[in-house]
Amino acid sequence: MAKTEPVVLTKEQAEAIQTLDRLPVGKDDVIKQKAMGRVWGRDLTCIDSLSLDELARALYVGYEVEKTQEERYEDVMGVYMDASDWDRSVIELTLDLLGIKIEGVND
Repeated sequence: MAKTEPVVLTKEQAEAIQTLDRLPVGKDDVIKQKAMGRVWGRDLTCIDSLSLDELARALYVGYEVEKTQEERYEDVMGVYMDASDWDRSVIELTLDLLGIKIEGVND
């Protein structure tokens, strides 16, 4: 993954990043605290599972919230409902939405 791409976070981690963004300290201070081994408490404990690189990218580059299985299902169902022709592209799109790679099909 390129260092300039947004990091993928859980919904809980994304909410914690939003909380960190609202703190009076700057992003640099948050990064320094993480680098010095700070353990976050209360609603921010999920930040502990992020690496320093992931935290920095989330704060400076941005992040995407990981979709739940239910959200991925809804995406796939939307594709099927919108598809007028059940062809290879629908299968490829479905596999991509589900994060499945099959050699020779959608690799």
